[in-house]
Amino acid sequence: MGVAAAGAAVGGGLSILSAAYQIDAARQEGHAKVRALELRRLQERVASQTTGVQILRGANQLLSHQLAVQSTKGVSLGSPSFQAIESDTLNEFKKDEDAERLNLLSKETAISNAERQAEFEAKMKKRKILFDTASSLANTAVAAGGGSLLGASGSGGVSVLGR
Repeated sequence: MGVAAAGAAVGGGLSILSAAYQIDAARQEGHAKVRALELRRLQERVASQTTGVQILRGANQLLSHQLAVQSTKGVSLGSPSFQAIESDTLNEFKKDEDAERLNLLSKETAISNAERQAEFEAKMKKRKILFDTASSLANTAVAAGGGSLLGASGSGGVSVLGR
């Protein structure tokens, strides 16, 4: 094996080793992004539950206030007017709860999409590293043989793609 061939072999080995480290770094980066998004999802759920509790407390306070006001006015708790007021109040708080659920669903969908995007980007980064390394190795091998992988050689060397 000549000096040029030995140098090309060492360079090729280093390229492969470098690619392996880059691929591992890309994998770890992708996992870190997904873990951060999973944490964000949990934070959104906790925030939504907190908002839900606040909505329920507000409903309970308002209903208690309405009950006290109606009682002082002498309105029977079983009367149609009190039942209508209570029903309207509960319906409004139900709408607030539904809106909060939809808000959480929207956020979780966005987070899921971001997770898929992070996984896709990591996969594409790994593929690019593999392609770049393979191209570099192929060019090194052809150049060691006196030619060029991507075009005609002006010095009578070997041309793989160019004619």
